[in-house]
Amino acid sequence: MAGIDGNEYPIPTREQVTRLFIRNKELVNEKVPQGFIHLALTPMATPVSFLIERMGAAILKHAAEDSTKK
Repeated sequence: MAGIDGNEYPIPTREQVTRLFIRNKELVNEKVPQGFIHLALTPMATPVSFLIERMGAAILKHAAEDSTKK
């Protein structure tokens, strides 16, 4: 992933994430019963304007889908 500084930043591999979960097993075992069952990788190096645009599109899509159900 390219950062706003022009540098490339790697997305962690599945193996790297698995190792982190294994190393933090105690925390994972505490959080799963609390409902934390999905991992979200947030692209922090992405420009805020891009994230705002994507979120706006997702909100509008959700609203349009919701209005067709009524």
